[in-house]
Amino acid sequence: MEPTDQVIVIGKTEETNDQSNQEEPTQQEPTNTQDQPNQTTPTPVEEEEDKHKIQINDWEVNRLEKKKWFLGIKRQRFPTNYISTTKYTWWNFLFLNLLYQFKKIGNIYFIVIMIFAFIPDVSPTTPVTSVLPVIFILGVNMVREGGEDFLRYLNDRKVNKTAAYVIRGKEIKRIDTCDVRVGDIVKVEEDYAFPADILLISSNFEDGSCKIETANLDGETNLKARYCPKGLSVFSTPEKLADMKGIVDCQPPSEQLYKFKGSIKIDGLGPEIPLSHQNLLLKGSILRSTQHIYGIVIYSGPDTKIMKNMQKGKVKFSFVNSMLNYFIGALFTIQIIFCLIFVGLGSYKEFTLARISPYTGKPKSNITDAAYVVLSFLTYFILLNMLIPVSLFVSLEFVKMIQAWFITMDNQMAIYDTDPHDPDRKVFINSISISSDLNADLSQVDIIFSDKTGTLTENSMVFNKSEIDSVISDRKLAFSNENEFFLGMNVFLLLALCHNVSLREKPIHNGSGESKSFYEGESVDEVALVLGAVNNNFTLKFYSEKKTVVKIFDKEYTFERETEIPFTPDRKRIMALLQGIPSQEVNGPQGIYVCYSKGADSFLFPFIEPNNSKQLKPRLDEHILNFARDGLRTLLLAYKFIPASQFNDWITRYNAAKSLLSKKRKQAIESAELEIEKDLLITGATAIEDRLQPFVPETIKFFLDSGLQLWLLTGDKRETAVNIAQMSNFLDSDSQTFTLDGDDGSIHDDDTSASAILAHLANIEKLNEFQKKNVALVLDGHAFTHCMETKSQKFFINLIKKCKTVICCRATPKQKSMLVDLAKKKLGKNGLAIGDGANDVPMIQKAKVGVGVMGKEGSQAKLSSDYAIPKFFMLKRLLVTHGRYSFKRSAQFIQYSFYKNIVITFIQVYFTFYTMYSGQTLVDSYVLTFYNLVFTLLNPFVFGLLEKDIKEEYLEDSTIGPVLYTNLRKDYIFNWYTFIKWILGAIIHATIIFFFVIYANEAGILTTGQDDGLWSVSTLVCSCVFCVVNLKCYLEMENFTILHHLCMAFSFLTYYAFAFAYAGIQSVGGTANQTYYVWYTVVQSARFWLVHILCVVTPLAFDLFFYGIKYLVWPDYYQKLKMYDTSKKKKNNTTKKPPMETNNSAVTELRDV
Repeated sequence: MEPTDQVIVIGKTEETNDQSNQEEPTQQEPTNTQDQPNQTTPTPVEEEEDKHKIQINDWEVNRLEKKKWFLGIKRQRFPTNYISTTKYTWWNFLFLNLLYQFKKIGNIYFIVIMIFAFIPDVSPTTPVTSVLPVIFILGVNMVREGGEDFLRYLNDRKVNKTAAYVIRGKEIKRIDTCDVRVGDIVKVEEDYAFPADILLISSNFEDGSCKIETANLDGETNLKARYCPKGLSVFSTPEKLADMKGIVDCQPPSEQLYKFKGSIKIDGLGPEIPLSHQNLLLKGSILRSTQHIYGIVIYSGPDTKIMKNMQKGKVKFSFVNSMLNYFIGALFTIQIIFCLIFVGLGSYKEFTLARISPYTGKPKSNITDAAYVVLSFLTYFILLNMLIPVSLFVSLEFVKMIQAWFITMDNQMAIYDTDPHDPDRKVFINSISISSDLNADLSQVDIIFSDKTGTLTENSMVFNKSEIDSVISDRKLAFSNENEFFLGMNVFLLLALCHNVSLREKPIHNGSGESKSFYEGESVDEVALVLGAVNNNFTLKFYSEKKTVVKIFDKEYTFERETEIPFTPDRKRIMALLQGIPSQEVNGPQGIYVCYSKGADSFLFPFIEPNNSKQLKPRLDEHILNFARDGLRTLLLAYKFIPASQFNDWITRYNAAKSLLSKKRKQAIESAELEIEKDLLITGATAIEDRLQPFVPETIKFFLDSGLQLWLLTGDKRETAVNIAQMSNFLDSDSQTFTLDGDDGSIHDDDTSASAILAHLANIEKLNEFQKKNVALVLDGHAFTHCMETKSQKFFINLIKKCKTVICCRATPKQKSMLVDLAKKKLGKNGLAIGDGANDVPMIQKAKVGVGVMGKEGSQAKLSSDYAIPKFFMLKRLLVTHGRYSFKRSAQFIQYSFYKNIVITFIQVYFTFYTMYSGQTLVDSYVLTFYNLVFTLLNPFVFGLLEKDIKEEYLEDSTIGPVLYTNLRKDYIFNWYTFIKWILGAIIHATIIFFFVIYANEAGILTTGQDDGLWSVSTLVCSCVFCVVNLKCYLEMENFTILHHLCMAFSFLTYYAFAFAYAGIQSVGGTANQTYYVWYTVVQSARFWLVHILCVVTPLAFDLFFYGIKYLVWPDYYQKLKMYDTSKKKKNNTTKKPPMETNNSAVTELRDV
């Protein structure tokens, strides 16, 4: 739409003059107030900063620029635009991959074992026993990482070969993106991504502006405006651009997406022009709603901001991994202790009895006593290395990946709903597990930190009410007097002009080729306010950096935008400076300037003119408070008129401050902004409605009943936060609420904060026991700042320890992160943070588990989180179902893996006492090799993937579920107690099997008169161990499927098929097979089978007895439920009740168990 030439007179006085001959005003980009400072003349980049000067259209000069690199070596300053995200190259893959794998302590352990195995006269088994496991571990990881890296290479190649268009000799030529160079002028067309970081020069629009989508950078799908520097929009054709010469002087490459400062000097075009991030088009962004743009390449390849941000976030170490490391350390210690014991005993035998007893043979020749001790230690170290399962490390990663896949594929954690970014389209939105490492930690959460807007609420903002001249009105207004009319006009002009909302055309997906107009902005609040103005006949028709067109009562008016100071989390307000475009309706040479501002009342009231504030603030405070109590989000609106002379003086100083490149820039800009914002006049207030998401109160109550602490961290007003807290069950009628108020000035320093906290602690001590369990604290960001000071901090920590619920309002993103960190470090709590917006990213990253809600605030929270869910109520299923199952599955998987290896290792330990500590193995090398890699591989996976101790409907039941979740964090599932229990169980099983075999067959296994020999005993022991450790699964499993039985069948088939096939081979790799024909002989002996059955039944019966005692006498709560459920099913089957009725009655009665 083209702007019209009509103007509206802003104000009640006749001060507007004709200004038809005024030159085009200076274009100003919105300023990030955290980025700026105080001189009146531009200064060059300071010497200590790395310079980044670019010659426009002159690559021959640019390529000669050098910069210092490693050890002072100079290299080319401007890299090529080739993008590489791979970890390896074809020539360094083998070396680097092995290097990375050697950083893992488990891999180092098995590498050391393999090296020891090749030392002559050391390994009690063939080296293949040590080599194959290492090859398996390294090979699986190498294939996985190599495949992932190759996919990254293919994606890089696709990006690098994408077409780009550059100016070459007054023509536009197509080249590959990787061939774009710094200083080139490129052309980018609509819906295409930018090939590098580009300085915008011109576009198809007259003012040189464009719209971009930055979803690939920050997750925000709303369009953002970018603008060309003043005066450069005239370079809009290839001929003019080819002749453009000059220098761009800017800051060196950095990872900060929204910080950029510099200047551009065009030959023959006057002084330097300041640059900001609003002039920069970043690689990864996409051009939208603009036909084309031209721009200068500023940063290329690895210097682009998207590449600078491609580093891994902080790794969160899970509870399971922590305990696993402790367990491995304990087993390693046990291994060393046994090695030392056997070396001591073996050395005693070697140095005494063996040297005086002829039947032991001659001592080893050419070896000293010290060397014997060392070699003996290595022998036992290899013999007992199976204490640590070789397949555990690789298998556990696969188990976690599949558990994460279960979360992603859970249809109960998915919705088919309106696309948050396209209201006309419905999409299937499923939950996502981004960090599979933390699956089990979901069951160990002690405290939940939640954002409010978009997390608990729908973030579907609707303009609900406004306050104008003491009159509270609903969505549609009516005016009763002149003053009310003026203020009402001002309110809706402000809503229609002071924003960053643009009108966007979107094609309708019906094949007609028609399009639909809709509003889009960086905030849904902004769009709601603009729609509120539209509802009152103030319709936004066109928005750009320079001009805004508003249709007021069927007539269009154009306003010229001079500058804008944008909303930031620190400022919590936005300001727009506008001037009506001169026309025949307005007399006078200069026109009129108006400053419109809107923001949080606590942040905007300090800038209100004192008399105006004194007169209106008490009444307005009351109205805003009432809005907040209704759960509405409030904004204060203000304005002031500015004389032309004052404005011209200010804009000159403001532009000078923004053109600074020194460290004083931030201070200068903030000073200028504060100057123009003072002495504002109140025009009214608005209230926006945001409804709760479905099932939020029920979900919050479930967590509170489970014994979790819940903290609500929001930037809203206290009253709004408290109202939402009451609606969502954070607070109830039993809550004993205490407040720390910094906004009213009662807490203004460390002393007042400490006094208030001590008073609350004293009052809490006076409560009865029931009341002490329902303490809630409400504080604001200002109070929290003082609570963290030296004197108050200790008392504050004591206070929040006593709180069931904490509500922190007016909290900045940094304060949210500080609260999460405080709970983690000072309270020792496992925290989960959940939010939906960019302002929640710091706390999501700081928490033990971060959950992003996929809402309307973009994807930053999702991209920074460990898990992403469409709606808040799905958090319950994520924690109580997937968290429980993942924790129990991982615990059983790890502990069973230890168990099966300890059984066979302790067989070796016992046998050592019967071999004069010679290090002789009882188990064949190949049986040992395939024991973990094949024979017992699948059954642990059954534990890790399919185990379910109780039905899902019980876990999520509003009465039973909280008890189950509470008990889960108290039950003995994965700790030192359970670890020791599994170890002792393994030792008992090994003891029974070994001594039964040894003494039951003292007269001989074979009944044919043949000598049994060592390998007959070995065959029987190995078969018994295999049967016991596999059948042990059936005793531990609490849920059976066809896959359980198939995996068990696979294990038995592979073991016995291997045993019988291997027994028929005389030699392997030139080495005689010691078990040749043994199996075929021993299976003919009845004693073999009798002892075999006895050795299998006895240890399992031992376990079954103790499990039965535990189950019947000291059952866990979930076991009681299962027993009750089983008895009800039997009863219902007898009476033949309908299945649905049976299940419902069972759940109802189980609540009373």
